[in-house]
Amino acid sequence: MARRTVPITLKMNVLILISLTVGIGAVTAFLGYSLTQTIDETTRDSLEQEADLVYEALEQLMLPGEAPLVVDYFRGIATIDPRYRVYLYRPDGTPAFSDNRTIAAVNEQLGTSMFPPRPVGASDSMAPPFEPNEYFREAIELPARQVVFEERSADTTVVRYYKPLINLPKCTTCHGSDHTVRGVLDLRSDISDNRVRQQQAVFSSAGAFLVLV
Repeated sequence: MARRTVPITLKMNVLILISLTVGIGAVTAFLGYSLTQTIDETTRDSLEQEADLVYEALEQLMLPGEAPLVVDYFRGIATIDPRYRVYLYRPDGTPAFSDNRTIAAVNEQLGTSMFPPRPVGASDSMAPPFEPNEYFREAIELPARQVVFEERSADTTVVRYYKPLINLPKCTTCHGSDHTVRGVLDLRSDISDNRVRQQQAVFSSAGAFLVLV
């Protein structure tokens, strides 16, 4: 019985189909990856700029001792964009503006009752209480530095920035010079929408690949 030979044209067509499939798949995968990376980089750059702006504003408001304005500033940010939250914690993890500890320490440092205490039980803090985690401890370790990490759940992705408030020479008049970190800014940004756009980009690339194949 004679062996059936595969026509050369069929072989060429199969080779061309495989080459096109691999080539188009590689290009599509690269485009999808590049798009998701671009979205990530743009988001991170924007968040970095926002974090720096909030930090600078906080420094300028705290320098003359305008703590009530800082609280109003944080509330204003939450009103403008509910996906963005700014909180301030002391180095031990307790929420700032929640009691009179800082006011008492500053008044003692200045040797006068410059800042009136809050009524007993009153709190201006919006920061939720929490136990300092490894990222928080890393931010306040010397040399103090910014720490960035993500918290993910089934439906949300939140990027968090821990930015330590450094006790600069201009701050020591009120806060003393016996410590380096005065507090930690906790900036939280919900980037779930960006993650959805990334998934859509990947699905669109996969769909285009199948159509082309």
